[in-house]
Amino acid sequence: MSVEFFLDSNVVIYAFSSTETDKRCRSRALLETSGAWVSIQVLNELANVMMRKFNQTSSAIRKVVNQISSISKTYHINSNSIGHALNIVECYHYAYYDSLIIAAALESGCTMLYTEDMQHGQVIDSQLTIINPFRDVHHEHPAHLQ
Repeated sequence: MSVEFFLDSNVVIYAFSSTETDKRCRSRALLETSGAWVSIQVLNELANVMMRKFNQTSSAIRKVVNQISSISKTYHINSNSIGHALNIVECYHYAYYDSLIIAAALESGCTMLYTEDMQHGQVIDSQLTIINPFRDVHHEHPAHLQ
């Protein structure tokens, strides 16, 4: 049985970056691990960055999104997710879009959220642990890859 974990947009974006080699390798390893989840929000943010910052074509972006969708599970945010995110904003004081990522991770049953942007080690709703997979990119490995 695999561990279910969620990937934030920044982790997925690094997987397709031409810079940040160590982060790219770590991100790709996470994406290719059984149990990986992303949300539609993550795929949208990836497409936007690939178009705006990486100057990729629509065809190239479509290929990447299809690739991610074939190797990870995709959570579809719904109206309940919005309410859940707003509760997270109130309880944990994260920005709304970060809270929406957290809500999607919780709703998909994940126990870990890999992100560079939130408080490393924080536990949300006694279920979800936030982990910065790049905290020490040369020495530390994500918990479930050790």
